[in-house]
Amino acid sequence: MPVEFVQSTKGQLKVLIHEGEGGLGTLLCLHGGPQGDLRGNESIFDEIAEYAVQDGFWVCQFDFFGSGGSDGRQRDFDLETMRQDYSAMLDFVRRRCPNPLVVIGESMGATIAALDWSQQAERHVFLWPAFDLADTDLRPFLSGVHYDNAQRDGYVNVDGMEMGGTFLSQINECDFSS
Repeated sequence: MPVEFVQSTKGQLKVLIHEGEGGLGTLLCLHGGPQGDLRGNESIFDEIAEYAVQDGFWVCQFDFFGSGGSDGRQRDFDLETMRQDYSAMLDFVRRRCPNPLVVIGESMGATIAALDWSQQAERHVFLWPAFDLADTDLRPFLSGVHYDNAQRDGYVNVDGMEMGGTFLSQINECDFSS
């Protein structure tokens, strides 16, 4: 399967496209994070691609900015960059791949899709959705010493996981209720 790159606001996004012979539509996969990549949690998107392609669907997997093989560092992504990446990928898939479009969001990828309910997607599938990021395993980073360090230094590194201060502030400020 060919590796392609799509330009987003902050840099190039690594993209894998699996082309099913039936052209029945496209599944666009949005991974979770931090520390996520285009394979998805437990390689779920690889498994979906294996079966969906056999059934005639195309599957598009990509790394958000700051993840996997895309530009940027882990500490550089935030809710806004992820939303911009999602928009760039929607535009790319609409131009390059067959319709209808189904968006599959895993964990924080589901959050990004839910923040931007798109008229461009005919269906959404959410796996382990983390709709309110303040109510996830990120909670310990949203106040206290980790949050303070991220605000002071621009990011925090805890056991190799980096999160930017802007990202943590956005989670605290975002109203996920809608």
